[in-house]
Amino acid sequence: MRFLAVISLCVVLFAGCINADTVDGPVEMLSYDIVTFAGNDPTARFLLYGSDSDSPAELQAAEAAATTSAKAGDRVLIAYSSGDQPGFIDLRGMWAINSGGLHGAPGIPGGWDRDSVWIVAMWQSGQYVDVRLRLPYINEPRTFALTLDSASLATPVAQLYLDHRLPHGVEADATFSRMYYASFDIGRLWHTPGVEAAAVNVANANIPSLKTFTFKNPITK
Repeated sequence: MRFLAVISLCVVLFAGCINADTVDGPVEMLSYDIVTFAGNDPTARFLLYGSDSDSPAELQAAEAAATTSAKAGDRVLIAYSSGDQPGFIDLRGMWAINSGGLHGAPGIPGGWDRDSVWIVAMWQSGQYVDVRLRLPYINEPRTFALTLDSASLATPVAQLYLDHRLPHGVEADATFSRMYYASFDIGRLWHTPGVEAAAVNVANANIPSLKTFTFKNPITK
């Protein structure tokens, strides 16, 4: 079965050089994190998961998030500073990212590595696997999913595959690439008896030799 997901454009963050002669006053440093939006009640709240914990820290903004599409439970990318009010952050930006759950297959999904991806970073956030990557930009729907080989649940290390396939007839070198962020909820995997870790297999065009990212179960370790 093919799982189709439309890749939506996410903000691309550029690190620029600052010339001291052109800056008047101190330069504010911002933090960027992928978090879970917990809603506006009355100001914006976010859940920030650590790499090896299923207990998130709560970030409370001093104001409500200006959004008409994000709902509680959505994974988002935020930019923020420590803020002037103790216990609150100053929210400077919030963007929707590609997110989803874990798909299942009876074995290794066929063709999962047909179209490679350019991995910039992949990391664990509690029950989530987050990734920053470059993908060819197209308007048509594509296959983009994190798929579990269900047969691997009989082993201590579950095997996952970042399945990326462009539509037939569309070539990656016929377009340009853009930066995307994605977050996959694999929480149900951590509650599967006997699963000690998850190995995410990728067709990594950035570093072809780096094709597996392994994450430990934060509940059992």
